[in-house]
Amino acid sequence: AILQQTAEYIFSLEQEKTRLLQQNTQLKRFIQEFSGSSPKRRRAEDKDEGIGSPDIWEDEKAEDLRREMIELRQQLDKERPGRMVRSLEAHMYPEKLKVIAQQVQLQQQQEQVRLLHQEKLEREQQIRTQLLPSHVPPAPTHHPTVIVPAPPPSHHVTVVTMGPSSVINTVSTSRQNLDTIVQ
Repeated sequence: AILQQTAEYIFSLEQEKTRLLQQNTQLKRFIQEFSGSSPKRRRAEDKDEGIGSPDIWEDEKAEDLRREMIELRQQLDKERPGRMVRSLEAHMYPEKLKVIAQQVQLQQQQEQVRLLHQEKLEREQQIRTQLLPSHVPPAPTHHPTVIVPAPPPSHHVTVVTMGPSSVINTVSTSRQNLDTIVQ
């Protein structure tokens, strides 16, 4: 199976090489057309000594195209080995890619759980600070004040297992609830 995959990969590289060679010849033809392909035309252009003659501009443009083509070829040559390695690794080690994807997903879930826990602690702290009596004595009034104790907060905890999409919804709902409490 590995030999077959390697053969397929080599075949795709050969196709890419053929495509690049065709593109190269096409660019060479374009450069020849751009710079003047006929020898008579070239000789006539060489005799033109006028100021600002267009053949100078054409030569500069042709040179720019040549440089750009060389740079693109060098960049392709630099990138090709990396692409080959990544492609072969993907074919040979698909389990490794799955493990990496699972690790990333697990890290994201742990981060979401940590954020939820932190938000819960912050809400509980806010509720505690709101329920604690203030240290400033109430202003004297002419009417007798009756103090009724507040019911103790419920400490009922429900454990729910959720998928990643429901965690995101819970995070946004929790965030909205927290914003409402702060307001």
